[in-house]
Amino acid sequence: QQNNVDAGRVILGQGSLQLQDIMTHVISGPGDLIFIEKPTYDRALTIFRRAGNRIAGFPLELDGVKVDEVEECLLKGDRPVFFYLIPDFQNPSGTVMSFAKRRKLAEMAQTYKFWIIEDSPYKNLRYQGQDIPSLFDLAPDRVIMMSSFSKLICPGLRVGYVIVPEQLKGLVSRWAEDTYINSSYINQAIVFDYQRRG
Repeated sequence: QQNNVDAGRVILGQGSLQLQDIMTHVISGPGDLIFIEKPTYDRALTIFRRAGNRIAGFPLELDGVKVDEVEECLLKGDRPVFFYLIPDFQNPSGTVMSFAKRRKLAEMAQTYKFWIIEDSPYKNLRYQGQDIPSLFDLAPDRVIMMSSFSKLICPGLRVGYVIVPEQLKGLVSRWAEDTYINSSYINQAIVFDYQRRG
Protein backbone atom coordinates (compact mmCIF):
# COMPACT_ATOMS: atom_id res chain seq x y z
CA GLN A 1 0.00 0.00 0.00
CA GLN A 2 2.61 2.58 1.05
CA ASN A 3 5.62 3.54 -1.02
CA ASN A 4 9.01 4.75 0.21
CA VAL A 5 8.73 3.14 3.64
CA ASP A 6 11.85 1.61 5.19
CA ALA A 7 11.26 -2.14 5.56
CA GLY A 8 12.51 -1.97 9.16
CA ARG A 9 9.40 0.05 10.05
CA VAL A 10 7.04 -2.72 8.87
CA ILE A 11 6.15 -5.26 11.56
CA LEU A 12 4.21 -8.39 10.58
CA GLY A 13 1.76 -10.21 12.82
CA GLN A 14 -1.01 -12.79 12.97
CA GLY A 15 -3.56 -10.31 11.63
CA SER A 16 -3.74 -6.66 12.56
CA LEU A 17 -5.64 -7.28 15.81
CA GLN A 18 -2.55 -8.88 17.37
CA LEU A 19 -0.52 -5.86 16.26
CA GLN A 20 -3.16 -3.55 17.74
CA ASP A 21 -2.69 -5.29 21.06
CA ILE A 22 1.09 -4.89 20.85
CA MET A 23 0.88 -1.22 19.86
CA THR A 24 -1.55 -0.49 22.69
CA HIS A 25 0.82 -1.96 25.27
CA VAL A 26 3.92 -0.33 23.80
CA ILE A 27 2.61 3.24 23.58
CA SER A 28 0.04 3.38 26.37
CA GLY A 29 -0.61 2.11 29.85
CA PRO A 30 -3.30 1.89 32.54
CA GLY A 31 -5.05 5.21 33.01
CA ASP A 32 -3.83 6.73 29.74
CA LEU A 33 -6.45 8.58 27.73
CA ILE A 34 -7.22 7.41 24.20
CA PHE A 35 -9.74 8.68 21.66
CA ILE A 36 -11.96 6.45 19.52
CA GLU A 37 -14.81 6.79 17.04
CA LYS A 38 -18.23 5.97 18.44
CA PRO A 39 -19.14 3.29 17.50
CA THR A 40 -15.90 1.44 16.74
CA TYR A 41 -14.59 -2.07 16.16
CA ASP A 42 -15.56 -4.08 19.23
CA ARG A 43 -12.37 -6.19 19.41
CA ALA A 44 -10.16 -3.09 19.44
CA LEU A 45 -12.33 -1.67 22.22
CA THR A 46 -11.77 -4.88 24.21
CA ILE A 47 -7.99 -4.49 23.81
CA PHE A 48 -8.10 -0.89 25.08
CA ARG A 49 -10.20 -1.86 28.09
CA ARG A 50 -7.90 -4.76 28.96
CA ALA A 51 -4.94 -2.37 28.83
CA GLY A 52 -6.71 -0.14 31.36
CA ASN A 53 -6.97 2.83 29.00
CA ARG A 54 -9.41 5.65 29.70
CA ILE A 55 -11.57 5.93 26.59
CA ALA A 56 -13.25 9.00 25.10
CA GLY A 57 -15.56 8.36 22.14
CA PHE A 58 -16.63 10.84 19.47
CA PRO A 59 -19.75 10.40 17.34
CA LEU A 60 -19.62 9.67 13.63
CA GLU A 61 -21.26 11.74 10.90
CA LEU A 62 -21.73 10.69 7.28
CA ASP A 63 -18.24 11.96 6.45
CA GLY A 64 -16.46 10.58 9.49
CA VAL A 65 -15.79 11.47 13.10
CA LYS A 66 -17.14 14.75 14.47
CA VAL A 67 -13.87 16.69 14.46
CA ASP A 68 -15.34 19.80 16.12
CA GLU A 69 -15.98 17.79 19.29
CA VAL A 70 -12.47 16.35 19.14
CA GLU A 71 -11.03 19.84 18.88
CA GLU A 72 -13.15 21.07 21.82
CA CYS A 73 -11.71 18.31 24.01
CA LEU A 74 -8.17 19.14 22.98
CA LEU A 75 -8.69 22.87 23.57
CA LYS A 76 -9.94 22.24 27.09
CA GLY A 77 -6.74 20.32 27.87
CA ASP A 78 -7.49 16.64 27.24
CA ARG A 79 -4.41 14.90 25.79
CA PRO A 80 -4.82 11.42 24.36
CA VAL A 81 -1.85 9.11 23.86
CA PHE A 82 -3.46 8.01 20.59
CA PHE A 83 -6.61 8.27 18.50
CA TYR A 84 -7.77 4.95 17.01
CA LEU A 85 -9.49 5.54 13.66
CA ILE A 86 -10.88 3.46 10.78
CA PRO A 87 -11.22 6.16 8.10
CA ASP A 88 -12.17 3.97 5.12
CA PHE A 89 -15.45 2.01 5.25
CA GLN A 90 -15.45 2.22 9.02
CA ASN A 91 -16.38 -0.85 11.05
CA PRO A 92 -19.23 -1.02 12.00
CA SER A 93 -20.74 2.11 10.37
CA GLY A 94 -19.32 1.88 6.85
CA THR A 95 -18.60 5.63 6.73
CA VAL A 96 -15.68 7.10 4.79
CA MET A 97 -13.87 10.06 6.34
CA SER A 98 -13.67 13.12 4.12
CA PHE A 99 -10.35 14.57 3.02
CA ALA A 100 -11.06 17.78 4.98
CA LYS A 101 -11.53 15.83 8.21
CA ARG A 102 -8.42 13.74 7.58
CA ARG A 103 -6.37 16.88 7.05
CA LYS A 104 -7.80 18.48 10.21
CA LEU A 105 -7.06 15.38 12.33
CA ALA A 106 -3.53 15.16 10.92
CA GLU A 107 -2.96 18.81 11.87
CA MET A 108 -4.34 18.25 15.38
CA ALA A 109 -2.08 15.22 15.88
CA GLN A 110 0.92 17.35 14.93
CA THR A 111 -0.12 20.29 17.11
CA TYR A 112 -1.12 18.32 20.21
CA LYS A 113 1.49 15.55 19.83
CA PHE A 114 -0.72 12.45 19.93
CA TRP A 115 -0.41 9.34 17.78
CA ILE A 116 -3.05 8.31 15.29
CA ILE A 117 -3.53 4.57 14.83
CA GLU A 118 -5.03 4.25 11.35
CA ASP A 119 -6.67 0.85 10.97
CA SER A 120 -7.01 0.43 7.22
CA PRO A 121 -8.00 -3.11 6.22
CA TYR A 122 -10.84 -1.98 3.93
CA LYS A 123 -9.21 0.84 1.92
CA ASN A 124 -8.44 -1.35 -1.11
CA LEU A 125 -12.01 -2.66 -1.22
CA ARG A 126 -13.34 0.51 -2.88
CA TYR A 127 -15.43 -0.31 -5.96
CA GLN A 128 -16.58 3.19 -6.91
CA GLY A 129 -15.80 6.80 -6.18
CA GLN A 130 -12.39 8.38 -5.73
CA ASP A 131 -9.68 7.15 -3.40
CA ILE A 132 -8.85 9.57 -0.57
CA PRO A 133 -5.31 10.00 0.78
CA SER A 134 -4.72 8.11 4.01
CA LEU A 135 -3.96 9.80 7.31
CA PHE A 136 -0.53 8.19 6.98
CA ASP A 137 -0.02 10.06 3.70
CA LEU A 138 -0.90 13.33 5.45
CA ALA A 139 1.15 12.89 8.65
CA PRO A 140 3.59 9.96 8.34
CA ASP A 141 5.50 11.00 11.47
CA ARG A 142 2.37 10.96 13.68
CA VAL A 143 0.39 8.07 12.13
CA ILE A 144 0.79 4.37 12.87
CA MET A 145 -0.73 2.60 9.87
CA MET A 146 -2.02 -0.95 10.19
CA SER A 147 -3.79 -3.30 7.81
CA SER A 148 -4.60 -6.94 7.22
CA PHE A 149 -4.74 -9.31 4.27
CA SER A 150 -7.61 -11.18 5.96
CA LYS A 151 -10.04 -8.76 4.29
CA LEU A 152 -8.32 -8.72 0.89
CA ILE A 153 -7.55 -12.40 0.27
CA CYS A 154 -9.54 -14.58 2.69
CA PRO A 155 -10.82 -14.27 6.28
CA GLY A 156 -8.80 -17.15 7.76
CA LEU A 157 -5.49 -15.81 6.45
CA ARG A 158 -3.99 -14.21 9.56
CA VAL A 159 -1.40 -11.86 8.09
CA GLY A 160 -1.38 -8.26 9.20
CA TYR A 161 1.17 -5.49 9.28
CA VAL A 162 1.83 -2.19 11.00
CA ILE A 163 4.03 0.66 9.78
CA VAL A 164 5.53 2.30 12.85
CA PRO A 165 7.36 5.62 13.17
CA GLU A 166 11.16 5.41 13.16
CA GLN A 167 11.46 6.11 16.90
CA LEU A 168 9.15 3.20 17.79
CA LYS A 169 10.41 0.47 15.46
CA GLY A 170 13.00 -1.01 17.83
CA LEU A 171 10.64 -1.14 20.79
CA VAL A 172 7.71 -2.58 18.78
CA SER A 173 9.82 -5.19 16.98
CA ARG A 174 11.35 -6.41 20.27
CA TRP A 175 7.91 -6.62 21.90
CA ALA A 176 6.56 -8.53 18.88
CA GLU A 177 9.50 -10.95 18.83
CA ASP A 178 9.17 -11.59 22.56
CA THR A 179 5.42 -12.22 22.11
CA TYR A 180 5.19 -14.52 19.08
CA ILE A 181 8.79 -15.05 17.78
CA ASN A 182 7.57 -14.65 14.18
CA SER A 183 4.31 -14.67 12.25
CA SER A 184 3.46 -17.64 10.02
CA TYR A 185 5.89 -18.00 7.13
CA ILE A 186 3.42 -20.16 5.22
CA ASN A 187 0.72 -17.50 5.39
CA GLN A 188 3.24 -14.81 4.45
CA ALA A 189 4.27 -16.92 1.42
CA ILE A 190 0.62 -17.12 0.31
CA VAL A 191 0.33 -13.32 0.51
CA PHE A 192 3.63 -12.85 -1.32
CA ASP A 193 2.58 -15.19 -4.12
CA TYR A 194 -0.83 -13.53 -4.40
CA GLN A 195 0.79 -10.10 -4.78
CA ARG A 196 3.51 -11.35 -7.13
CA ARG A 197 0.83 -12.68 -9.50
CA GLY A 198 -0.89 -9.31 -9.54
